[in-house]
Amino acid sequence: QRLGQRFAAGDEPSSPSITIRPVTDQDGKALHRLNEANAPEVGALSAKNFAALIDVATMVRVVDPIGEEKGPAGLLVAMRPEDEYDSPNFLWFCRYFDNFAYVDRVAIAEQARRRGIGSAFYALLEAWARAKEFSSIVCEVNLEPRNEGSLAFHHNYGFREVGQKLSRGKPVMMMQKKLRH
Repeated sequence: QRLGQRFAAGDEPSSPSITIRPVTDQDGKALHRLNEANAPEVGALSAKNFAALIDVATMVRVVDPIGEEKGPAGLLVAMRPEDEYDSPNFLWFCRYFDNFAYVDRVAIAEQARRRGIGSAFYALLEAWARAKEFSSIVCEVNLEPRNEGSLAFHHNYGFREVGQKLSRGKPVMMMQKKLRH
């Protein structure tokens, strides 16, 4: 069964307290702090560049604090090929692929990890991408420092390596999950 279908059926995420919502103007500073707390996996950005990223992204979703936590529990930022974004990794996918949803970053608060937030984000993104008739979802994962958790997560959800490249002087694995055959 597809991950998006499992999520829609209530099988994902494992925690019923996860609520995913669109970003609001009031989220900016807290989401920037969350992003920086997840560097280098997601790439550090100045507050100005982070705000510009949020403005240009097709999909930005937030998970509010769970329980007694302070600040957002999670952030998802995704793009379409036609978005005006100058990330070298995004532009690589634009050069070699078309009709895709690009995961720019997923950041999860340390105290909120292993609660199904990543799975919930990807289920939502996959359901959205299928509804928009995208042929795939693409992303990159750091190979230096090697992000084993992210590599395992993406392989588990059907992503496969489609290339490697240097990104800001460090190797990354380019990954794709096909949605149509």
